[in-house]
Amino acid sequence: DPHSTDFNEGLWRTCCASFVQHSRLLETLERDWPTHATVERGFGSLSSRNRGAGVVSRSLGDLLIFGCGFLGLRAARLWISRGGAVRAITRSAARAERLRHDGIGPIVADLMDPGSIREPLADLPIQHVLYCVGYDRGSLVSKESLYIDGLKNAVEAVANPAARWVYVSSSSVYGQDDGSWVDETSPTEPISDGGRICLRAE
Repeated sequence: DPHSTDFNEGLWRTCCASFVQHSRLLETLERDWPTHATVERGFGSLSSRNRGAGVVSRSLGDLLIFGCGFLGLRAARLWISRGGAVRAITRSAARAERLRHDGIGPIVADLMDPGSIREPLADLPIQHVLYCVGYDRGSLVSKESLYIDGLKNAVEAVANPAARWVYVSSSSVYGQDDGSWVDETSPTEPISDGGRICLRAE
């Protein structure tokens, strides 16, 4: 709340920047995914991030989504609207039915159980992977376990190497809260536990 006595303008701008970052990602998917791969950045272990060149691909192919929530579901709908096929991992049978209603092939499995995701993915022709798993605060799994071990399980479960992985991280890996602008060249110096965990995952 900007009118609160605890209002931190720098933190507010960082939160707004995070929202804008996700909005811009969706705009990029809407505009470029039919013919171009999304932009890659450097790994989080590096002091800064570098933009990679987009790679032109005329065939959408099959997309697998880990974390088909707000961002993942919209990406799935865009992919399907351009003629591609989408599968998504979900823990919930009820959620699986909703995904199926959207034309998405649901795979009921638990990201924290390697066996449950490895078997159904063993023979799937997956060309692209979108990993945008968010943390469920009501879960008994720790954020560190989900973001580190869960990602490791996902990578190992996709037996056939995908042509492109897109990993959605968090702006918290940067840590700046002084209102300054943040981009791919900004130093990754997270100040929160969540930011440090996301940086390790990258």
